[in-house]
Amino acid sequence: LRYVPATLAFDIPSGTLDTDLRLYFIRATGQPQRLTVSGTARLRDLAVADGAKVPLLSLPLLDVDIESIDVFARDIDLSKITVTGLSVEAVRGRDGLLNLLALAPRPEKANAAGPKPQDLQATPAQPLRYSVNRFELNDARVAFTDRSLQSPFRTELADIDLSLVGLSSTQADPARLAASIRTGFGETLALEAAVAVAPAGTEGTLELTGVRPRNYAPYYAPLVRFDID
Repeated sequence: LRYVPATLAFDIPSGTLDTDLRLYFIRATGQPQRLTVSGTARLRDLAVADGAKVPLLSLPLLDVDIESIDVFARDIDLSKITVTGLSVEAVRGRDGLLNLLALAPRPEKANAAGPKPQDLQATPAQPLRYSVNRFELNDARVAFTDRSLQSPFRTELADIDLSLVGLSSTQADPARLAASIRTGFGETLALEAAVAVAPAGTEGTLELTGVRPRNYAPYYAPLVRFDID
């Protein structure tokens, strides 16, 4: 992390990145230059902690199959992304701030001697085009603790499985989304939907079972004078 050009508020105690990539630089008369990337990338045994060494997340395995990335043309085609065993420890502190904000880069101080924004002539960026043939999130877990309430609240989302097929920024046909989640209170969520990118929209079915409002009493109890079962 010493080479990252930003101030980070987190640490990465472990993680291994393996790649098998093919890079091509193409330059032809009368044609724009091209830099393309294809192949596979695998991230294993990733662990992320905050500045106090408190765990934020762990990721046993992330697999990415790259069909083609045209860097200069901002054109991305991914065959498959598989995320396995992701575990997140989300905590809202007494100050109301979420610990995961540590993953966001800290803003750098402006350099008085550097160029001012109005002096920079930005080159219009080519629109990004992307497609992901298949995305899978398997056996994920999110633990959430809220310490900002009068009575601290804690729950866990477990057995999180999600699949997204046929996502594209330009394709007219919507992608197919399916997801299932189980909470620490025994509630279950099942979702099946069609997801469109342009124009953005979602249509499908959402099923919730076993929801008991009293499990979330720390959020509404100070506002009412009766119990909700």
